[in-house]
Amino acid sequence: MPGSLSQTGAVLIFIAVLLAYTLQTELAQYLQQTAGYKKPYFLFYLTHSGYLLIAPLHLVSLRLLSIPIEANLRTLVAILEVHFAPPEPKTPTTPIPLPPTHRPSYSRSLSRASLPPSADEAPDRPGPGRRRTSMKRLLHSAKPKGSSAGWIARLISTVLLLTFLIAFPALSWYAAVPLTSMTDITAIYNVFAFWAYLLAIKFLGEEPSKSKLISVLVAVSGVMVIAYGDSFSSQPSRDPKDEEKASSRLFGNLLALFGSVAYASYEVWYKLHVALPDPEGGDEEAIEDEDEAEEEGEALLPSPETTGDESPYPPPLRRIASHTLSISTPTTTPLSNPSTTSFLLYSNLITALIGFFTFILFWIPIPILHYYGWEEFVAPSRATWLPILATVMCGVIFNAGFMLLLSLWGPVIASVGNLCTLVLVALADTFVPTAPGLSTASLLGSGLIVASFAGLIIGAAKAPSEKVVEEGWDEEGDDRGRATKHVEEETV
Repeated sequence: MPGSLSQTGAVLIFIAVLLAYTLQTELAQYLQQTAGYKKPYFLFYLTHSGYLLIAPLHLVSLRLLSIPIEANLRTLVAILEVHFAPPEPKTPTTPIPLPPTHRPSYSRSLSRASLPPSADEAPDRPGPGRRRTSMKRLLHSAKPKGSSAGWIARLISTVLLLTFLIAFPALSWYAAVPLTSMTDITAIYNVFAFWAYLLAIKFLGEEPSKSKLISVLVAVSGVMVIAYGDSFSSQPSRDPKDEEKASSRLFGNLLALFGSVAYASYEVWYKLHVALPDPEGGDEEAIEDEDEAEEEGEALLPSPETTGDESPYPPPLRRIASHTLSISTPTTTPLSNPSTTSFLLYSNLITALIGFFTFILFWIPIPILHYYGWEEFVAPSRATWLPILATVMCGVIFNAGFMLLLSLWGPVIASVGNLCTLVLVALADTFVPTAPGLSTASLLGSGLIVASFAGLIIGAAKAPSEKVVEEGWDEEGDDRGRATKHVEEETV
């Protein structure tokens, strides 16, 4: 992303996420433990349905900032068409051998293909200064536009799955609130950073290392200390009420642990299938794909020396190539390059759609829960409506900001930063009279988690510098090899 968003803007979003999460946890604790409104499912339904507010609030902010809304909406639709384009059907036999036409990456289809021609890159005058055009991109842009039902159906199915994936950890979080302390919930829940790392190794291709594995083990040890430390350090109680309280706390901690793993799965799946690649960042996969596509374009497109009617294409492919060249350099209303506004609008649209599907689908269990007595529906009183509305708004801010950080930083780094909520919630609990005090086990377990995160951050900071040094040595060796070969050729 541009520097303004990846640095200053991302830090501001991160601070807003921390404050919103801390306030949301304290309000949820007040509603269920102090005000006695123990309706976890109904609170979940209101909070996640509140994501609907993100889209209109975003449009209002664009209007207040005098940012053109219609142009950004057109760009957003173009992004959605490319990102959620269904894979093209594979035909067993094709009369003309065409290059692969899989769905191109976001940066290749929108960023370069939509650039207007500059003075040095005239479309009708091929030469050394002209940018080579990817054949994959040309064939994709030449594809006739049919019904938009394909990408819309894929978008809807993706958001529906996201809605359920984010519902499971949220429900476990709300169900654990009346059973255990918020400090324990926050500590256990934030270990999803490590589950996200383990899943990222499997599905995102991250390289495992011993230091990261040790960090994971230390963090899990911290979770075990928080969940079970008090039972080993204290004398067994014979009071039935204390035993019942300890049993409920254990069950609440297990619910939080389940939510942690479920949320890590949601993060990795979102990053893998939904999140946009950084338009101005180093998306290595997209860059490699672009280089391969440019090589194919160089091999398949006519060279500058081709004259007359000679063409390396068969007649049908020749017509496609001539048609796509005119599309790749539009002169009327070309798509703008991916911008910060488009990136934010895309992320908030996905979050708002999650709120929409939550609103129209997740009300169904409410009468079922009421009928069986699992959670009787009771309308909130006037005293509880204000905390509920504040909880909804905090949930909107937290999830909108976290979706942005998830796209910018990835699941592991975003989860690492989210651990700071542990300290804030622990400090906030000291000012709540009804909240349980910090136990030795909670402090020790939290210290282990923080230490493991510190080791993970230090390892992540060292990795880029080591990679740069290795690449420098490789480039130096390549330069020496080329120089030696050049001297040998001159000698011969």
